Amino acid sequence: MLCSTQRRTWGLAGLLILGALLASCNRTPVAYVSGLCGNRAAPSQEGGSSTAALSPASVQRFPNDAPLAVIVRFRASAPSASIGQAFSVGKVTLRYGRALAMANTFVYHLEVPVAADDRVLAATLDELRGRADVEYAERDERLTVSKAPNDQDYPEQWNLTAVNMPQAWEVATGSPRSVIAVLDTGILFDPRRPACRHPDLEGKVLPGADFISDPGVSGDGGGRDSDPYDPGGDQPDGSSSYHGTHVAGIAAAATNNALGVAGVNWNARILPVRVLGRNGGVVSDVADALLWAAGIKVLGAPFNPTPAHVINLSVGGQGSACPASLQRAIDTVVNRGVVVVAAAGNSGQDVSGIFPANCSGVISVGATTRGGNRASYSNYGVGLDLMAPGGSESDGVYNLLGDDVYANTDPRFYTYAPVAGTSMAAPHVAALAALLKEQRPGLTPAQVVQRLRNTAIPLTATQCGRVGSSECGAGLIDAARALGQP
Repeated sequence: MLCSTQRRTWGLAGLLILGALLASCNRTPVAYVSGLCGNRAAPSQEGGSSTAALSPASVQRFPNDAPLAVIVRFRASAPSASIGQAFSVGKVTLRYGRALAMANTFVYHLEVPVAADDRVLAATLDELRGRADVEYAERDERLTVSKAPNDQDYPEQWNLTAVNMPQAWEVATGSPRSVIAVLDTGILFDPRRPACRHPDLEGKVLPGADFISDPGVSGDGGGRDSDPYDPGGDQPDGSSSYHGTHVAGIAAAATNNALGVAGVNWNARILPVRVLGRNGGVVSDVADALLWAAGIKVLGAPFNPTPAHVINLSVGGQGSACPASLQRAIDTVVNRGVVVVAAAGNSGQDVSGIFPANCSGVISVGATTRGGNRASYSNYGVGLDLMAPGGSESDGVYNLLGDDVYANTDPRFYTYAPVAGTSMAAPHVAALAALLKEQRPGLTPAQVVQRLRNTAIPLTATQCGRVGSSECGAGLIDAARALGQP
């Protein structure tokens, strides 16, 4: 198959699309073959280990059926009668398992008379640690392979490992109850026409709306309506960005479906709201769309039965002040508990000159490269909150796209390609915020951004490419830390 490279320049007028589509390459899918390696013995049907000899009814177990155990290291200076035999700690019996290669260190399996919880284990460990003959005692923790999806092109997605998503997925992969609104160019998914759906969005897209009021900008033959499908042709030269589809895929593409790519949030659903058409869009449409996405009634618009928990704005316009109408809309939705995330912009300037990233109450997001440095195009400044992967011209963020070489009823139209920009960085943060809100429903938008800032990895001044590292906000998001313990 011929691999063609395209570069598309996105012109911006009024409200601007942030991010630049770099290269698109249709590739023959790679076939993945799995098999067995080495000699794998069949499980023994009887005896043979200390675990098999224990009573299944009395031994506490991990969810994967491995017995719960503790590691105890005894002091060499205080020989213990407990070594090599069962002994009791309170109501818990510790059955000898085996010796470790380290001196005076042993595994004991726990037996309890009734079902135990974490408090029983904690009390047992506390008592062991208080003994004069014990140097330390700890749970024999269970390790697993880091959770990785089976999506075919997941190895292309350096952006996900850059923010420790595999470790974060061990904690949370999201829920269908969680809704992320993407206010953008629309989406390549039409629920009424099976031939007009990107396959990596199946089961992920909620009924959305088109809020472009000017039919000349909309490009789909009408003004505002209930159809957020992206008709393309949004660029000044008549080409298509399919920007909203790429942004939506980064946040929550269908994941672990053995197809295409993985989303940051595996299970959240996407609420597509079209606000950008030919040469961009206008503030008045975006303001109404923000309110609608949050479940607020907008005159003339269809009812929104699935209000968003998080709204992504990978859009922007030049202006040293946030437009009053836009700020009022943001204030309204944030006061309802909705998190609003905005791309910082791609003009390599202070973020204070770009809205809605400079609006109060939003999480403003700059872009990093694969190497962890601020991308040269990314805006910066003390008004920036966080950084997330946005890629570079030669190494963009790989995700969903459309290819105008083919008709949109041709399966080959629905493809994948790398794109770079702060537009790509923002949905990483939006999707992580949705994971965090699902995990901790009581968090306010202010608490969400504080949690993300507190757990981010600061960039150095060198990595930021500025005099001070504070111009890259709190740093690169770390999903594993954000979803971990307080």
